Order: sequence, then structure tokens, then C-alpha cells
Amino acid sequence: MRADKCLAVFLTSILLLAGLPAAAHEFWMTSTPFAVPTGGTADVNLYVGQFFEGDSIPLSAQYVTDFHRYTVAGAEDLIRLVPRSSRGGVSVAFKTPGAHVLAIDTHPNLVTLSEDQFNYYLADEGLSSIKQLREERGGSPGAIEAAKSLGATKRNREQYRRHIKALVRVGGKSDETVFMHTGQRLEIVPLADPLFWQAGTPHKFRVLYEGKQLAGVLVKAWNKQNMQTLAIRAVANDEGLVSLNLPFRGMWMLSAVHMLPVTDDPALDWQSLWANLSFELD
Repeated sequence: MRADKCLAVFLTSILLLAGLPAAAHEFWMTSTPFAVPTGGTADVNLYVGQFFEGDSIPLSAQYVTDFHRYTVAGAEDLIRLVPRSSRGGVSVAFKTPGAHVLAIDTHPNLVTLSEDQFNYYLADEGLSSIKQLREERGGSPGAIEAAKSLGATKRNREQYRRHIKALVRVGGKSDETVFMHTGQRLEIVPLADPLFWQAGTPHKFRVLYEGKQLAGVLVKAWNKQNMQTLAIRAVANDEGLVSLNLPFRGMWMLSAVHMLPVTDDPALDWQSLWANLSFELD
């Protein structure tokens, strides 16, 4: 996609989603640095925001339920590094050279959106199947009749959870770890090693839901250059694949959202899963 078209998409999104609550915001992980010398450490932080502009979120038990590191040696549970409360990130040591995949899952959270907010949210995240389902049902599933009886507008009560990954290169080396499936309910997996990609060439990713390829999901790729944010969009094909031409060096953040109707809980209408992958291109 040309940069001017990406900018147009970005500006349109600003108009649509201004004022939305945190459920409709991106939530990503950074490693400072993304390239760590063998035996070195990196500061790992979480951010939440819109259009790759975010505020730091404490990496603490208040938000995080699972924190793992994956290498060729296997999985390592890092939850011990997560304090009960925190004002920032955590320091992670990297002793072995190669690719390290950091994976964090958050607690489920709840939000209720107005009709306008929810419709904008569905449009921006490419959730056309949910939009169609709502129209077929005359609105959101769940306790609509109760809301009508009270003279209220339709409610869109959503439970959302984040599944976040970051790729870190240690000792200037990488390996097949970058292709590993972490087992997160929703995840974005590169099909070639992004730690040694060249900017400006097409890169392929697969989106997995509960370990199976997910078709039709919208994937966004975010990058910031000279104080300007670039957003590139692509929809996964029947095999859950997307091809993205990432034109610039630096940090890239990919995101995707999958939403499901809730039919067995009268307090909820929807459940959404947010996948995120961050890495740095040389």
C-alpha cells in the first residue's frame, strides 16, 4: 500500500475512533533494546494507546497473568519477574544467543460501549462478520430486551483479553524460535525471520486462533518515522496468511482482533481477543 493511502486510512481512523475506551486501543510490548548482547539485559515495557501513540502501563500482576520466554531450549516462565504493583517495566536478562520470544497474556477486562462507539470499533478492526451478526439479530446479543424495557439504548458488553509478543535478538543471532507457536489463544506468527529482514520487501505472517489458521482477520502494521505514524492493513486469506510490505527500518507493531458472540453469560454480549507482535527491522 502506498504511503499516502496509508496516511489517509490513518486519518480516517482518527476521526472514527476518537474518544473510544481502552478496549479499542492497541496494547503492545517493547524491549529496550530489541538487539541485546549475549549476557545483557533489556527493559521490557507495556504500552496502551491509539495509532502507535501510547502511555506506559505498569508491567505488574494488576494486568499480567502469564509471562513466558521461548528459545531453542524451550519455554521459561518469567512470571516471577512480575511484581504485584509497579510503576514501569521489568528488566530481563538474556544469557543465550539466538532468538527470544517474549509472550504476555493479560487479565480479562470488561467494557460497555455505546452503539456509535461499537460500530466505529467494528469498522476499524475489520469485524464485518460481527456487524452482520448484529444486524441479523437486530442488534447485540444478550440482554437487549431488558435494556429496551428500561428505555435504554442497546448495550454492547464486551470482555477483552490481550495476547502480546515481542521478538528479541541476542548476540546478533537468530533461529527457528521466531516461528514458534506460543499457544496463546490468538497470535501472529512470522513465516520468515523478521530479525534479519530487509525493510521494503514483502513479509508474510500467519494468524492463529486456538492453534488453527484464522481467515478474514484484519492485520495492521504500525511504524513511526519522523514523528509520523504509518498504518498498513491487510486481510488474512483462507489460510490465515497476510503479506505486508514494511517499508521502513525500526520498530514495527502488528495487531489483530478476533471477536466472538457470548451466548452462555447473561452479563456479556461479546468476547474479543487481541493479538500483538512487535519487533525491529534493521
